[in-house]
Amino acid sequence: MIAALLVVPVIYVEEQIADPAWLRVAVVANWLIWLAFFLEYVVMMFVVDDRRAFTRLAWLDVAIILLTFPVLPAMLGSFRLLRMTRLARVARLLRFVRLAAVLTRGGSAARTVFRRRGVGYMLVMMVMLAAAFGGLFVMAEADGSSYGDGVWWAVVTLTTVGYGDFYPTTSGGRLVAILLMVFGIGFVAIFTGAVAAYFVEEEESDLRDEVHAVREQLDRIERALGLGSADSAEG
Repeated sequence: MIAALLVVPVIYVEEQIADPAWLRVAVVANWLIWLAFFLEYVVMMFVVDDRRAFTRLAWLDVAIILLTFPVLPAMLGSFRLLRMTRLARVARLLRFVRLAAVLTRGGSAARTVFRRRGVGYMLVMMVMLAAAFGGLFVMAEADGSSYGDGVWWAVVTLTTVGYGDFYPTTSGGRLVAILLMVFGIGFVAIFTGAVAAYFVEEEESDLRDEVHAVREQLDRIERALGLGSADSAEG
């Protein structure tokens, strides 16, 4: 856990701090982090009963050890890109904080939401709106913005985030923005409502299960009391 947590500050030092002393510390820390992962894997290979099965299950560990070998970036001449691959080490924290279970539950929730009638179509329509109006925005503004900038503006407008980095300055661009807001707000509302409805139904389902469990317990108590009364009468 400590080795995985140290990955981010080490990369930050390498990217943002130019002090040679701090950079030497980062190099040493990087080697220690890699050795921690490597030694853990070696130790596990000695203690497990089935090494082949362990290797299949520990594929992430193998990938981390191979791809984050400290001298590999310099050897391949792509130092910064391969340095970023060390962030994969942070994924090891999933074993300790059990985020994998949360992600699985989140995936199940997403599938349930998208099974709802019309939600998938709404999402497709939102994507199409962003693609179409992003192009219209670039054409109307004609200020040198790229198509990607236009799509980004459309997504930010559709989701009502409004960062303000791109905005219409011409009459044509403002007309495009008005049309996008009018058409888009309904799709966003429907999609948001479907997600909210899922969580409401989850809470209602949990409540029904609790009520059912309480009723069963009360029934058992009543049956037990009834049997006790009958035994007393016979006695």
